[in-house]
Amino acid sequence: MFTREIRTEGELFTWLVAYMQRGRKRCYPKPIVEFADLLIHKMPSGLDMQNLIDIGLGFEGPSQPNGLAALFWELARDTSPCECSELIITFAAEVYEHLCHTDEVDLGSANRLAIHCLRLGLSPLKSRASKRYFKQVSDQDGKWLVGTGRLAREHGLAVRLSFIPTEERS
Repeated sequence: MFTREIRTEGELFTWLVAYMQRGRKRCYPKPIVEFADLLIHKMPSGLDMQNLIDIGLGFEGPSQPNGLAALFWELARDTSPCECSELIITFAAEVYEHLCHTDEVDLGSANRLAIHCLRLGLSPLKSRASKRYFKQVSDQDGKWLVGTGRLAREHGLAVRLSFIPTEERS
């Protein structure tokens, strides 16, 4: 199988989103799906909580004091069903929870959140990862996020990205 190299956080994010979109689908209220889509589409340029509140999470209607208030207001208005991958919704919930604690999420942090919440590696507990597609390695040049042999065999991908913990990125 041909191996494609992923060289940037953006390329990894695109692959992770495509991976999530292939997951099992179910119906959710339309505002939940729209909110998840908004988070995912804004992620490549980074997300911050104030910006999300300022745009009302992308919903029309009266200004709300926080993200959940805007989402709940929209849910009360529109409950039409919309199909979406369960993995996309799970990831969006993880991103939003992270935003609530840190006020911002950059692309590198989002990728690591996705890898962790999808159980693709990077967990300190080996039993937590159902598929070990990614791991952290160290060498004389630093710490790296790398794809495992399993990722290469099953998806034809090679990954090697600088692994800089969030607190060191500023």
